[in-house]
Amino acid sequence: MTVSNFRLGLLLGALLSAAIVATNVIWPSFVGHPSPDNELSESIGWAVVIALVGGAGYFSVRSTSTLREAAIAGGAVSFIAFGIAMITFLVIDNLFLDIVSQQPEKIWLFQHSGFPTMQSYLNHTNLRALWTALPIITVFGAICGIIGGYIGQATSRRTHYGRRD
Repeated sequence: MTVSNFRLGLLLGALLSAAIVATNVIWPSFVGHPSPDNELSESIGWAVVIALVGGAGYFSVRSTSTLREAAIAGGAVSFIAFGIAMITFLVIDNLFLDIVSQQPEKIWLFQHSGFPTMQSYLNHTNLRALWTALPIITVFGAICGIIGGYIGQATSRRTHYGRRD
């Protein structure tokens, strides 16, 4: 992994963290919490997450020459970015527990979790995500890196032979 891939991971992590702070602390402080039936915003959020992981994998291959290096770069960028995002959730859920604990979906999940406090439920959920979701996202980033590397190699070959389709 090159320094530019590390920087890309940090940049994506910072962008995700800013979005997490905005949607979990700032927005609820001024507007209130969204209704629990807000499926469109949740779908948009997941689409943005998938686009960021795919973009991380694709753009990280600019400095690599093999598909193996592209996979490593895509996975590393995704690991850094989403590791930062998941740690941001952990910090926010502890520092702003009074705001976060008013979110309808978290109230419902906590009530059905069996944990004695909202904070213990949130900490358990965030730490479990580090061990389950982060590896899956890292593998997805590696796959996107391979796809981006393949596209980059194909583009490079066409340009090298003087053809631009």
